Amino acid sequence: MTQKLDAGKPRLDLIPWADFVVSPTATPVADVFAALKAWWTGKPHRLAVGIPERELVGVAAVLGFGAAKYEPRGWEKGITFGRLFAAAGRHATALANGEYIDAESGLSHVSHFWCNVMFLVVLTARGREDLDDRPAGSPNVVAMLDRMKAFVAQMDGDVPLDLAGAVGKAN
Repeated sequence: MTQKLDAGKPRLDLIPWADFVVSPTATPVADVFAALKAWWTGKPHRLAVGIPERELVGVAAVLGFGAAKYEPRGWEKGITFGRLFAAAGRHATALANGEYIDAESGLSHVSHFWCNVMFLVVLTARGREDLDDRPAGSPNVVAMLDRMKAFVAQMDGDVPLDLAGAVGKAN
């Protein structure tokens, strides 16, 4: 009988493939963290961010680390959005400060960042409002996000294009 040599290989089986979109392009961490901050201060429940295809092996490595430390797929029981947002922020900040490897896991901060983003995307897609501990949305931020959403719909051809209304001042 041949022994399988899986030790140290990414745990792609731990990725919830059906619950998020894989993006063929990579968006810079700083840009995604800016979008997370807007999501954190607004109130749209679902977070729609594509996870870059090139980051999936790293995300799988982080999931494997978590599975060994806690339990496989334990995060699916629920982690508050605040903890996930804070963790993503810490990894984004570490990257911005020139630190690339997480001291505890030995894995990249980029992989940890995208793993936390994936958790938020999946948990919001699954409707886990019980985990939503974000502060109440600021009316100005919510109004701005509504205008941005309308602008995107206009660009997609769903409604007539109104550039002035989409980028105007918040109420």
